[in-house]
Amino acid sequence: SSCTLKSVFLMKNLYLIFLKLSKTERFRILVCIISGIFSSIPFFLEDLFILEWISYIPFFIILISQKESSAKKLFLYGFFNHFSRSVIVLSWFKELYSMSALDYPPAVMIMIIIVADVGLSALQAIPFGIFAILAAKLFKFCPYAVANSAAAAAFFTLSELIHTLAEQFHPFGFVGFPWVVTYITQQNFIHGIQTASVFGAHFITFLIFLFSSLAAYAFIELGKKRILLLSCALSVFFLNFIFGYCTVSLSDFTQENTQNKKISTVIYQDNHSSYDKWDASSTETCDEFIEDMEEYFQNNSVPDLILLSETVFTATLNTDPHSDSVSGKYITERLAGFSEKYGTIVICGGFYENDGLEYNALFMFDNGKVSDTVYKKRTLVPFGEYIPFEDLLTSAFKDLENFNLRGSYLSPGNSSEVFDSSIGKLGGIICYDSIFYYNSSESVREGAEIIVLSTNDSWYNDSAAAFQHYAHSVFRAVENRKFVIRAATTGISGIIDSFGRTLKSSELLKKSVICGTAYLNDKITLFSQYGYLYFYIFLFLAVCYFMFFKLYYKKKQTLGLNFSCKSI
Repeated sequence: SSCTLKSVFLMKNLYLIFLKLSKTERFRILVCIISGIFSSIPFFLEDLFILEWISYIPFFIILISQKESSAKKLFLYGFFNHFSRSVIVLSWFKELYSMSALDYPPAVMIMIIIVADVGLSALQAIPFGIFAILAAKLFKFCPYAVANSAAAAAFFTLSELIHTLAEQFHPFGFVGFPWVVTYITQQNFIHGIQTASVFGAHFITFLIFLFSSLAAYAFIELGKKRILLLSCALSVFFLNFIFGYCTVSLSDFTQENTQNKKISTVIYQDNHSSYDKWDASSTETCDEFIEDMEEYFQNNSVPDLILLSETVFTATLNTDPHSDSVSGKYITERLAGFSEKYGTIVICGGFYENDGLEYNALFMFDNGKVSDTVYKKRTLVPFGEYIPFEDLLTSAFKDLENFNLRGSYLSPGNSSEVFDSSIGKLGGIICYDSIFYYNSSESVREGAEIIVLSTNDSWYNDSAAAFQHYAHSVFRAVENRKFVIRAATTGISGIIDSFGRTLKSSELLKKSVICGTAYLNDKITLFSQYGYLYFYIFLFLAVCYFMFFKLYYKKKQTLGLNFSCKSI
């Protein structure tokens, strides 16, 4: 049709203009920076998730069209693209300024914030820059556009996944900080994230990069190739959407028959700031909780489960009845009595000591007793709950010894410690645990039928970080097809169903009691069972594909022959 011809003609002219401008190095870097800035917007405005799918197209056009650029220039394209996105997304580090209450001068806190934001953004942009080199060489050596796009998408997905994997390599695990990950921008795209139950949340990242690369090829190519490549790009988006739509629709139709057990839950958001909670008495906090719940029960039914936030009690709540902690013993007895009186389960955060080690932990009170099972936080926050290379850094920077409100650093737990309660098996995770997929998956493999998440997000105040952290919980629910019950000190608390939909949620910085229904199930998804095994196999094939055509390209050059890019 004439409309189609006009569109093709317009795309051709736009590309010719773009190609002419792209001969300037500054223009290419500017395009990469602008691409990164646009990709950061959905991290703050979740309803603009579709923007993430198109924001990388200019970046990929640069990589595809600049086939003679040096490795240094290609690295800078990738580095500045990711850096510009990351430094904006991590701007919530400014909330750390409130930690001047730790007697740090304002100038020192400002310097810490700048180093944290800029330094971490630069560190995380390095892998992206390296894979930009690899992707550009791929586009140069390999002739098949669709295969090139899939391989490049895998490489860039690895650049994000690598931050998760890095956490497991001690003592350098502190560099693993998978916060600026593309998939969390899709938390509101419910029908677009359901494939995470099969392939994991990073598969959504892969699809976004694949779509952008194919669309970039379509922008560059002419004639039938353009139509074919654009059709491939749109197929990636719509097939993913159709899978999610069918999955969610079928579940809504059969939900009552497919879920194993229905429970009522209450989330108690105490709304104590990070400083108020340390200054307040834990015993008074406990009394306040019980008084609030007894008042709530006057007009509402008693739930099966009550969840409180991370370290809501700053005392040591050992399960040993002969513990030396007076406040801990008082709280334990009060919560056990409360649990017995009302016939409900209470899960709360506190500290736990064993063999001279101290842990950030979750405790369960069921049938009037505190459970012998204690969940100990597996992934600790660096420079908050522990110091990497502690002896070296604290000797060089004495003030680091006081850079926490607890007064001492903690030890990590090493197992899932699923609670075997009277209503079912409850898998606990705490705060930072939730941004690392393997913590939740391990709990599910150990039998968890629901995930209970306690966190202290009061450090974020009302910044975008509170919403970004919450987004990770959405994907943990989808990956494992488990309800997630989330209690945050100052919000956001909520009940997330097994398809990532928020059924109930609280307001930020407001004391709240949230009640709702959750379902327990003992099913294990493919992703819970096998993780990213499939991705590593595909990545190996992508590397083989790249190496084969790189050698083939050199052989052709030696013979004085050329070949051009094909559509498939």
